Amino acid sequence: MNTYPSQDHWFPVTQVRKLKKNKPLAVAYYGQSVVLFRDGNKIHALKDQCPHRGVPLSTGCLKQGALECPYHGWTFNGQGQLTSIPGDPHFRAPKHAFIDTYAVCEAHGLIWLSLNQVKHNPPFIPQVHASHIYSTQTGIIEANCVDIAENFLDALHTHTVHTGIIRNNSPKRHACHATITHHANGYQAEYIEEKKQTGLVSRLFGSHIIKGIGRIHASGILELEYYSKKGIALSVVIYLVPETDKKTKLIVRTYAFGHHYLNYLKMWAMFPFQYIAFIQDKRILETQQNALNNNADFKPMITGTDLMRPYIIKAFQNDIQPTHREKQLLL
Repeated sequence: MNTYPSQDHWFPVTQVRKLKKNKPLAVAYYGQSVVLFRDGNKIHALKDQCPHRGVPLSTGCLKQGALECPYHGWTFNGQGQLTSIPGDPHFRAPKHAFIDTYAVCEAHGLIWLSLNQVKHNPPFIPQVHASHIYSTQTGIIEANCVDIAENFLDALHTHTVHTGIIRNNSPKRHACHATITHHANGYQAEYIEEKKQTGLVSRLFGSHIIKGIGRIHASGILELEYYSKKGIALSVVIYLVPETDKKTKLIVRTYAFGHHYLNYLKMWAMFPFQYIAFIQDKRILETQQNALNNNADFKPMITGTDLMRPYIIKAFQNDIQPTHREKQLLL
C-alpha cells in the first residue's frame, strides 16, 4: 500500500522563522535528509550529506553564503557545486554539481520543497488564509501518512480516543448524514449532525456550528472546516510531511474568523484542548504503528463506516474520480 502522498506537489517542511540567517537547518522529506540554508534573501536546499566522507552538512556552518562541511572544511554553494577544498593548492572549482539540489520556495510563512522540481503549481493555501487569523503548531507522529490522515478525517474514533473532549462515549448516539464527494485535488466528507457534539469543546466553542467538512488533497493536506450560518467559523489545516514511511511531521494551522481581539482570546483558550487531542491521537497512532511493525502481513478491514480511508488512498495515488456517496452514521 502506498503510504506517501503524491510527490507532484510542493510540501511545507518548516516555518520560515525556524531557518536562521547564519545557520543551516536539517529537515527530513520523503526519506531524504535535506539541509536548508540562506544566501542573502535566497533559500537553498541540498542533500544533507557531504560527498567526501558522508558527514551531514547541516552540522556545519555558513561562510560567505557557502555551506561548509564540519569535517574537512569543503564548501558548497546553493547549486550543489564544490567551491573549495582547504589544503589543495591546485583546486579549481568544477562546473558540475557534487550534491543533489531540491526545488525550494518561501510562501505564506512556510518553506516548501519539491522532489520533482515542481514549478507550475503554486504552494497550497486555504481560501480562509486572508480573512481569518491563524496560529501555527508543529508535531511529529511516528506513523504512516494514510493512518494519520484517516485519524483526523474520522469522526467515529472521537468517542473513545477523545472521550469528554470532543464527544462523550455514551451508548446513546444521534444521527449524522454524511456525504462524500470529489473536488479538484481529492475528496471530502460533509457531516450534518442531528444534534450538537457532546464534548466539552463543542459546548465551549461550537454551539453555533451547523456542519463540518473534512477534506483530503492529493498532496497530503487535510482541511477540517466548521460552518455556522454565516460561513466558515473555524478551519484547521494539517500539512502532512512524510519524513519516512513510518514517521510524519505535522504542520497544523488553526484559522478563526475575523481579526477582533476576542478571536485571539478564543484561539488561545482552544489551544490546550487541541494539544490534549493531539497527544491522544499521537498515542493511539503510534501504538497502531508499533503493532503493524510487528505484523507485516496485517490487512485492515474496511467497513461501511470507514468513510474516508478508500478515498485517502485514491487521493495519494492521484486517482480523482467523480464521486457522490451518502451514508448515515450514529455519532
